[in-house]
Amino acid sequence: MFSILAQLPDPSSSIFTSWFGTGLLGGVLYWLLFHYLPAKDKQMADLLASEREAGALSRKETRQEFLQALRDQQSAFTAAHDGIVTAIQGVTAQLERMEESSRTSEAEVWKHMDNLGTRVNALAELMPRRRPT
Repeated sequence: MFSILAQLPDPSSSIFTSWFGTGLLGGVLYWLLFHYLPAKDKQMADLLASEREAGALSRKETRQEFLQALRDQQSAFTAAHDGIVTAIQGVTAQLERMEESSRTSEAEVWKHMDNLGTRVNALAELMPRRRPT
């Protein structure tokens, strides 16, 4: 029996060290390939998914704000356009009445001119006056 034990290599020899090193290396590689890297891949996938979701939400909010600003601008333009159309229709009606009155009599023309002058003077009074410097 002692002869068999004597034939076994010393535990500190390179054979046992290499087997132990290989086992340790295999364990580390196993942990790296089957535990650490899949967990890291899942973590990266979750991070990318959350970033995509946040980006989509941000784009949706920005789109809503843009559309609301566009609607506000359109309504302001429509209101300004309606005011201009109303003013032009008023002037056109006044000119048509003046044209009709010019056919009837000169007194009627002066009457309409006075009416138009009164309106212009009323508008001028509404305007702020500048102080002479």
